[in-house]
Amino acid sequence: MSKKSVTFLTVAMILILGTQASAQERQKTSYTGVNLLLPAGDAADFFDTGFGITGSSQFPLGPALDFVLEGAWYGLPGQQYSLSGTDLESGDLSVLAFTIGALYDAGALEFGAKGGYFFDDLHEWDVMPFAQVSFGRFSIGGEYKALGSTNWGAAYAKFRWQK
Repeated sequence: MSKKSVTFLTVAMILILGTQASAQERQKTSYTGVNLLLPAGDAADFFDTGFGITGSSQFPLGPALDFVLEGAWYGLPGQQYSLSGTDLESGDLSVLAFTIGALYDAGALEFGAKGGYFFDDLHEWDVMPFAQVSFGRFSIGGEYKALGSTNWGAAYAKFRWQK
């Protein structure tokens, strides 16, 4: 099965399972989002700006704390670089990720961290601190893939499925 097929099936399953929450009580909130990825550190030498697609669910643990479960696909296009006077081009990076974490609701600002496994073209465990502002059915925010060998920052926008 090709990488694109696996990516499509993974995201489709997350969206299908996530939208089931809209038929239940408000205990669970599901989101679909898009990310703009900005490579950081050494990754900035090998990859251009990319994008991602996410599906996530939040489960309340208390009045201001949620458990977060997220599946994502991230893509970073390769770029040309020079090594010892030789021009080379890195390949594109396709990454699937499954993460869990916690979100604290501090009013207008929500923040937290999630951690999990990143695989496909990349194989590593990592954590991603994040902060977002939610209004109506939308959230906008930023996150950073912090500890692995290939890092990036991301700005994102998410749509909440429940009313």
